[in-house]
Amino acid sequence: IWRTYAHILPRRKTPPLSFIEVSDLAQLLITAGERGRRVPPPGDKEPGTGDGYYFATNGEFPTYREFGHIAARALGRRRAIIIAPPPPIPWTMALASEAISRFRQRPVTFCRDKFYEAIVESWACSNQRACEQLAFTPTGTFADQMRRAIEWYRAEGWI
Repeated sequence: IWRTYAHILPRRKTPPLSFIEVSDLAQLLITAGERGRRVPPPGDKEPGTGDGYYFATNGEFPTYREFGHIAARALGRRRAIIIAPPPPIPWTMALASEAISRFRQRPVTFCRDKFYEAIVESWACSNQRACEQLAFTPTGTFADQMRRAIEWYRAEGWI
C-alpha cells in the first residue's frame, strides 16, 4: 500500500495548469529586469498590448490529474490513486475547513475560494513572449523538475 500515492481531484475534469521551477523563475525575473520590455506608463499605449508582461511557465500544461501521476512517479510510487469525489464533497470540506479555522482562530488553508480556483477552465499561460524576447528556455521537462523538487524536499527532511 505504501507504493501508491492518493491524489484528490476537485472535480472529474481538471484544467490545464502552468508550472515553473523556482530556479527558472529566478533566472527569468533577472533576465526580464535586465533586458525585458518595460510596461508602458498609463496613457502611453493602447491597453492590452502586453508589452512588458512575461508569463513564467515551463511551457507544459499538465492537468491536475496528470500532475498526480507525475508526482507519484517523482515520489517513487508505483502508481497514483486518483480520487474524484462528487462536487458537493470538496465544497463541503472547504466550508468545514473555514469553520474549523475560525473556531481555532488559525489561518484557513482550504476554503471555498480555493475550491473555486481549482475548478476554473484553465490555469495555463504561454511563455512564448519570454522565449522569443528573452531567450528563456526551461531547464528540463516538468517531470524532471518535479523529481528535482522531490529530491530537494527529501534532502531537507521535509518529506
